[in-house]
Amino acid sequence: ESIELEAVNETRFNSYGSIPCVNLRQNGVFVADSRYTFNAQLVASDMDAVQEYGILVAAPSTKGGHDAIIPSDSQIILENSGQQAGYAILRAKSTKLVGANQFTITVSSLPSGYKYRGYVTYRDSKGNLQTTYTAVH
Repeated sequence: ESIELEAVNETRFNSYGSIPCVNLRQNGVFVADSRYTFNAQLVASDMDAVQEYGILVAAPSTKGGHDAIIPSDSQIILENSGQQAGYAILRAKSTKLVGANQFTITVSSLPSGYKYRGYVTYRDSKGNLQTTYTAVH
């Protein structure tokens, strides 16, 4: 439901005609037991240009490298996308849309203090890969 999506300014709204983007649900995530569900909407005038879309989750970490990805007692299963500023960056790529360009990603056992943002990777008019992100939540 568009009423639940993140509010954007006029410039961002007008850019939807040419730049694919992701809107995240305004009220964040749904939490049930140890499952965290992220809801978002993919916006693109040329869906064939979209190569990938999903959510990046930053899990707090004091370790570097591969040890930073998942605490030993966690059951998070996501692809590693590196580390930045004390966070292990985990990528949850969506594989299908449901409804009106909506997609949902659910992860389990996130550590407290995580942050997240949506992303979409697409080919621009020159065929180059570009990625746009939402604000960090």
